[in-house]
Amino acid sequence: MDKDTPITISRGNIKLGNIPSFSLLPGATCSARARKTCFLDGCYAVNYCKFRPSVAAAYAKNTAMAKTHLSSVVDQLSKFLGRSSVELFRVHVGGDFFSPGYFNAIMSLARKHRKTTFLAYTKQFDNINLLEVPKNFNLVLSVWDDVKELGPFARAGIPKAYVINPGDKIPTLEPTIVCPGDCTVCKACFSLKATRASVAFHKH
Repeated sequence: MDKDTPITISRGNIKLGNIPSFSLLPGATCSARARKTCFLDGCYAVNYCKFRPSVAAAYAKNTAMAKTHLSSVVDQLSKFLGRSSVELFRVHVGGDFFSPGYFNAIMSLARKHRKTTFLAYTKQFDNINLLEVPKNFNLVLSVWDDVKELGPFARAGIPKAYVINPGDKIPTLEPTIVCPGDCTVCKACFSLKATRASVAFHKH
């Protein structure tokens, strides 16, 4: 796989509608802590890859490119965003920020495309530099039962995402939106930074 290998950019799915996204392989790019919890406990991205081998192959290719030819990945994403005049863009339907260098590259992409609003959920707390996050990037911390201490992220007021079972009480005191399951109707997660709200997802 060389630097000219095209990456796969999704033009949308059932939940996102026509909101495009770029994803990586779940597990291979997730933190050790995440692999011990959500990866083994019904991760929707893992299940999606199991049922859709073509999706798993695309995510694997994107991951290999991001780890070996990151500048090419960023260039391809930049050309897509500039050519398509994308209003909203989801980073990582599957996968996560596997290194500080990759995280900073995606943040640089967002700074270059100020008219696009970006969204990503993450458990890779160790790879994140909050000073690098531009205003048009909604970074949301995924909180599971094993994540007890958010340290500087809590003090910075970064929005959080919770997973709940039907009927469970949302484990947070801050204003929290319960995901209706259709991004094209809601789109609230793309403005969590401005509203300072968090979001709760029913486990699926």
